[in-house]
Amino acid sequence: MPIARGNDMKVYTIFYVTAGLAFLLLLALDVSGLVRTFLKAIPVSTLTVLVLREMRGFPRIGLTGALIGSVCGDVLLDLPQEGLFIFGLVAFLLGHLFYTTLFFRYARRPDSFSILIIVGLGAFALFMMWLFRNIDPGLYPPV
Repeated sequence: MPIARGNDMKVYTIFYVTAGLAFLLLLALDVSGLVRTFLKAIPVSTLTVLVLREMRGFPRIGLTGALIGSVCGDVLLDLPQEGLFIFGLVAFLLGHLFYTTLFFRYARRPDSFSILIIVGLGAFALFMMWLFRNIDPGLYPPV
């Protein structure tokens, strides 16, 4: 298949941005429902279509799995039904396992700048843990 270029990429980008902005508007207006949930799923679904269209081999499988896990997590966490929260977290976990697999398969040894970034992210994570230290301990595992 040909690589998405020119007008194709413009259409994907407009679709992606429009759906994302519409979702954020509904979120800001505190409007819930299936339309908002559908709009929330469109941006990552658009990325999934691009991956399926443009990539081949193991990266295609890994990124597709990761993105599908993310879409499912987004949808499950946005739906108002009771009991879907844990399923949304599991979907995100599965997506992150795909990302982790890809990372370890293709990662290279970090250079000095990358190590500095990793240390900075670690410090940020510790800061976030301190900032949210008063959350309900029952939320520690999923968070």
